[in-house]
Formats: sequence, structure tokens, C-alpha cells
Amino acid sequence: MKIPLDGLATLFMGKGELIGHSGSTGSLAFYYPEKDMFLLEMSIKWKTPQFLCG
Repeated sequence: MKIPLDGLATLFMGKGELIGHSGSTGSLAFYYPEKDMFLLEMSIKWKTPQFLCG
């Protein structure tokens, strides 16, 4: 999936494109080659509150 930043009315207008996928299970991953930057997001939902200890 390629998202050109040409037509979006944002601060990134005309700054290249994002390459990746928006996912369908609560996650997404995009790569912004102009700045060699990755954007990753993952969300997890539980029925009852869970706590991670580390």
C-alpha cells in the first residue's frame, strides 16, 4: 500500500509517500523513505484489565 502525501492537507504535503499497510487487526506499519523512518502501532484489547510486569 502506497499513500502519496501530495493531496493530503497536512504539514507533510508534497513530501513523498508512505509505504506499508494499515492492518485489520489493530496494528499498522508504514515506512517513510524520505526520512528513513518507520511508523508502527499495535493495540490490544482485553475483556478484563491485564497488567504487564517487567
